[in-house]
Amino acid sequence: MITLNLLSPQKKKGAEEKILYATIKNVLAVFLIFFVFIAVILLGSKLLLAHSFETVVEQTTLITKEYGGVNQQIRQINDKLENISNTQKEFVAWSSHLAELNDLIPENIQISVIVLRLGEGNTVVKGYAKTRNDLLLLKSNLENSALFEQVKLPFSNLLKRNDIDFEFQLTLQSL
Repeated sequence: MITLNLLSPQKKKGAEEKILYATIKNVLAVFLIFFVFIAVILLGSKLLLAHSFETVVEQTTLITKEYGGVNQQIRQINDKLENISNTQKEFVAWSSHLAELNDLIPENIQISVIVLRLGEGNTVVKGYAKTRNDLLLLKSNLENSALFEQVKLPFSNLLKRNDIDFEFQLTLQSL
């Protein structure tokens, strides 16, 4: 088979250029349509995400308004419970210790002042004893008690034989 081309070389070249330009134009048109399609999808996604975000923010705001006061009350209750717990940790049942101290006091002794210092562990007991023997009995009872570590009685308290105003310096055991 024979191919016959009656076009001049210049027209041939012009026709090839037109075909090349048409091909390039078609490829660019396809790319343009593809990019427009992608842009429309991205714009739709953006609108959908913006709507979802607004819905979430709206729901969060409603929840915060509805339960914000409840959360504040829960925090206040937790703070109160923590304060109560700390207070209970520091609590000392003084009544049992005072009852034990009362059992150590002989009949002829009158206690007028008891100063308890928990943090320092120092206790001061002041009172009146009818006789020196009663005072020495009290000192012995305090020293033999598990309630106190140290018992200090100034020597000046032992100089009088009767009607003695005394003052003990006591160190409490760890409570």
